[in-house]
Amino acid sequence: MSINRFTLQLDEIKAAYAAEPNPSLEVRLERIGRIEKMIELNEDKICKALEADFGVRNPIESRLAEFQMIYQACKYSRKHLKEWLKPQLVETPGFLGSSHAWTQLQSMGVVGIMSPWNYPVQLAIIPAIAAFAAGNRVWLKPSERSSRTSGFLASLIQEYFHPTEFCVSTGGVEVAECFAALPFDHLFFTGSEEIGKKVMRAAADHLTPITLELGGKSPAIVDSSAKLKDAAASIVYGKLINSGQTCIAPDYVLIQESDTKTFITELQKAAKQQFSNPLELTGAIDEQQLARWHHLVRDAQDR
Repeated sequence: MSINRFTLQLDEIKAAYAAEPNPSLEVRLERIGRIEKMIELNEDKICKALEADFGVRNPIESRLAEFQMIYQACKYSRKHLKEWLKPQLVETPGFLGSSHAWTQLQSMGVVGIMSPWNYPVQLAIIPAIAAFAAGNRVWLKPSERSSRTSGFLASLIQEYFHPTEFCVSTGGVEVAECFAALPFDHLFFTGSEEIGKKVMRAAADHLTPITLELGGKSPAIVDSSAKLKDAAASIVYGKLINSGQTCIAPDYVLIQESDTKTFITELQKAAKQQFSNPLELTGAIDEQQLARWHHLVRDAQDR
């Protein structure tokens, strides 16, 4: 798809938004409810798509790390949305006399979402829930690395939403570059720092407001007050769920040297207890990720 076709499509969505700016509480809740229903009624099929992408993806893990996160986001929005829409009084300077001032939250328009491959359902859908709660329209570009899940998610969204409400564009780098260059009213990107810089540069041409959720290093700090068994259990879970393919998975541990040997033993015990069958661990998303794992193993063996 060319940038011109993308621009025309964005114009259509913006026109639909302009015809219904700042939708009512009821409209926002209905859209959030449709998302929830879409996921609930298709959990098994989504799990199969996830397994096709990862090779191995335990359905229990998918339900915990993908679906439950989405349901919690829906519940949170339903609980608080009415309050969010109320005008918030703010302090008025005394020299303005009896004047009153308040903050009134308003929707922005069309929100573009660029989602990653590691949690390809919840990291696509939760930003969409937030965008709908704020009264916006949504255009999603999911990752091509989780192509089966992205394709199935696109078909579901097409079934449950009008394309000017919530639409999806799948594809590789060329599609992503065109997408990031569009004049969205807001752009939300989740992914690596390297790609995040490229997205930010593209968005800058239109001064598009942007939210970047990027990866980085995630240290775990275990001080002298910690119960080593409990700390090890938490760190192992955070590291091995989704086989470490998580942006906030612990990368390294800072611990007192005197506790190191005991802590390593507790880590080994926790790993065997929580993930007793290595064949049930989530698979690598692709050859690139598998090569990265091999490099990490060799690096550890050389130390």
